[in-house]
Amino acid sequence: MKYLYIIILLFSFSELVSGQNPVTISLSSFDFNNSDSLFKCQINSRYNDFVRYVNNMIDKSLDSETRLHSRLALWALLGDLNDQNSFEAGVIDESVEGNRSKLYKRSEYIDKVNEVSTLEFTYQKEFMANGCPNSTRSFTNTKKELEKSGEIYYAPLFHFGLDFIEKSIRSDSVISNLRKEKSIVYLNYLKSKSLKGNISKTINEEDFEYYREDYIRLTTEKNQYKSFDQRDTLKKNRLKVVIDSLKLLEENFVNIEFKISYVTEKNDIDIRDENRRIEDLSKECNCTIKVPQDDDGDGFNIIVDCDDTNPNVYPGARVNCNDSNLDDNCDGKIDICCDDLDGDGFVSGSNCDCFPYYAGVDLLKVCDCNDDDPTVFPGASINCENNFLDDNCDGKIDSIQIDVGKEIVFNAFEKMYPPWAMTRFGQDKKFYLYTGGILISGGIASFFKIRSNNFYKKYKNAETFRTQDTYYNQANKFHKGFIVSTGVTASIYILSHVDFSITFRKHKKTENEIKEKLKDCAYSPSLNLKPFSLINETIGPTLSLNF
Repeated sequence: MKYLYIIILLFSFSELVSGQNPVTISLSSFDFNNSDSLFKCQINSRYNDFVRYVNNMIDKSLDSETRLHSRLALWALLGDLNDQNSFEAGVIDESVEGNRSKLYKRSEYIDKVNEVSTLEFTYQKEFMANGCPNSTRSFTNTKKELEKSGEIYYAPLFHFGLDFIEKSIRSDSVISNLRKEKSIVYLNYLKSKSLKGNISKTINEEDFEYYREDYIRLTTEKNQYKSFDQRDTLKKNRLKVVIDSLKLLEENFVNIEFKISYVTEKNDIDIRDENRRIEDLSKECNCTIKVPQDDDGDGFNIIVDCDDTNPNVYPGARVNCNDSNLDDNCDGKIDICCDDLDGDGFVSGSNCDCFPYYAGVDLLKVCDCNDDDPTVFPGASINCENNFLDDNCDGKIDSIQIDVGKEIVFNAFEKMYPPWAMTRFGQDKKFYLYTGGILISGGIASFFKIRSNNFYKKYKNAETFRTQDTYYNQANKFHKGFIVSTGVTASIYILSHVDFSITFRKHKKTENEIKEKLKDCAYSPSLNLKPFSLINETIGPTLSLNF
């Protein structure tokens, strides 16, 4: 018994020396019906950020700096700024591939959107409607660790889903197997989509230190009330006071962390019904979108700003090699200082001494092909007024890329026979389908007509009334078959006309929209006659062909 007392005393002494009692810290759960009722509106606000950044990336009318900032902000919104290796969003977007679905990680998706918005003839998006966020599964607690002390705490995690409708337009070149000429077609994608993500709480360790003692004391007291007689009013009231006090304390050192985890598409859905459903869902929120927290006033909220206490640090900021910040532009990479003469964020290909830092990286993506012009850099939007031939540094002349493409023009035969005209849109299957139907039904009609004519001749040459009746009935039967099969042939032909008309109308409508947007940037050949000019030390009139 004596040794047992000694062991107990030693254990108590060790606890006293350490100065810490092991306490399980569990942050208070979300209360969406009361104090946290505005979180659904905050989710809608984050969705609006997502929409804005995507639209900025693909809007060719915006300046390159805004597009670059939006790209980095979207990257941050789709991931965890504190630990970039722990979380990767997944996005499915059939429109960026062109009729092919694929799950992209966030960096892959952003690169792909940036690629199709700058290198393809056309890429546009329109977000048409969104509903109200809903819970996708029950609340969970996530195990987290404080960096300095290594203490473990449990934070509530709310999983949400948000349905929306998105329209995308993409131009693509097609080559029919029946034709060897290339044509540009315009593809429309009207999709019902779902955005999934989660909201959780995290402890700001520096702020937590100030309130640690009171919070640990209240947490310990709360843990003592795990089981008690619910008829004990004093204990019940005291527990409520403790819980409310903990919530008040948490407001001083708890941050809300928002993540988008997946964006998926739904196929084979009636968009009209889905649109009505989403509009009904949106009425449940009745949200007024509030501007997110932006403590340093640099225009980027705390969700995407990697340092919201410094106005010089934000997505796309100029890199300052003389400050103490390792990542001024919030791109998740330590700043590397190279010559950037025009300040567009891309290094000069001729005066850069940091190539060793870019081991394994395609230098065409980081090196500026014209470091004297801030509108020229890898992936830039095409600028028709800067007199530079390759604004996006991809080695292709800009006028080729902004061209709408080869116009689809139909000859007289194609206007008479739509199945062949549809192969200009790469729709070979429809050509085989309609042509096969017309040939089969037309062949059957011809067979019936020949048989009908034969029996009619026999009817006219018959010598008896009974034989005449027999041949007449046979001729009449085959003639009815001819009429039916001819009607089927005509129906297939008319159906091909209607199908072609719908396809052509959709294509033409989209084509006209694209032309309207590109008309200010269209390159067309023209002849210029100057009566007086100086060329190669020769004075006189010149005739030039401009493209």
